Amino acid sequence: MLAILLSSCSILPSSNSKAFHPTGKYAISPQFNFAGDFVNGLALVDTKTGWGFINKSGKFVINPNFNVGGVFSDGLALAGDSRTTLWGYINTLGRYVISPQFRTAGNFSEGLAVAGNDNLFGFIDKSGKYVIPRLFDGADNFSGGFAAVKVGQKYGFIDKHGKYLVMPKFNGAGRFHDGLAAIEVGSKWGFIDAAGKYAIEPQFKHVKGAGPCCEFAEGFADGLAAVSNDGANWGYVEKTGKFVIKPQVRFGEDFVDGLSVVNNGASASFINKQGKQVIRTHYMYARSFANGFAPVGNGAKWGYIDRNGKTVVAPKFDQAESFVEGLAAVAVGTKWGYIA
Repeated sequence: MLAILLSSCSILPSSNSKAFHPTGKYAISPQFNFAGDFVNGLALVDTKTGWGFINKSGKFVINPNFNVGGVFSDGLALAGDSRTTLWGYINTLGRYVISPQFRTAGNFSEGLAVAGNDNLFGFIDKSGKYVIPRLFDGADNFSGGFAAVKVGQKYGFIDKHGKYLVMPKFNGAGRFHDGLAAIEVGSKWGFIDAAGKYAIEPQFKHVKGAGPCCEFAEGFADGLAAVSNDGANWGYVEKTGKFVIKPQVRFGEDFVDGLSVVNNGASASFINKQGKQVIRTHYMYARSFANGFAPVGNGAKWGYIDRNGKTVVAPKFDQAESFVEGLAAVAVGTKWGYIA
């Protein structure tokens, strides 16, 4: 469950990066077993004594006393004891506001969080009270006012009152993004709108995010959705279902601020929403831009480029994450720190 809570599948929010120029210098020296992104000035880190939260000076504001933890979302963070495998939630003072009591729990999203025991899931509010009972065999976070839920082997969508937008009838489902959510009928994927009606009839064999790694699909990002009919060639459709970028090998990553990364194993590049290559790097690998900069790697070391393709931090780190709130988590060997 921890891997799910700390996953970086979601797209980072963009922000004005004009006043920020990475130096590549350490703001917090490598010392942690894990270092997460900063969220409202706090970052989750793992030490030899446990998990805690630091501020941008590297000082612990929540001591590393927790055996497991999750990022802050809606003002609360998952915390618990791996020995009891029970989850609760702490506030930014590190105090439990919801005591550990759930076998499974997720981050708060739109005021509610998935929580469950005995393989049944419902949704709790910030008091820890179930406001939607444990009626589901699976459930995803709320997004766009709705959440995908699973009953038996079928998926549907509920609103925040637990009322069904669409009764469980799909073979797969995903979160609402840009007003649409991916759904699977038979072996074909399409999209429904916030009224529960088909916006794009099921016609694609694959939608990004749906597969062995994840129960719930992804879908639209920055106005386009990555789809495929053979699993190898990926293209992008707009909200009418029309291809605006025809399927090609190596395509399929989400668009972020108008660009999508293309990794071919030789020279990473970025395309725009017309499918035109606008940035070609001399690096083997790249990740999506966030806040104006993208991590790039040459196979061994990682650095950063700007949206002009210019190297702003030379590759010298063993791992590198995105710049968020002016800092990026990087690893040297097995230890993580942050650069500015």
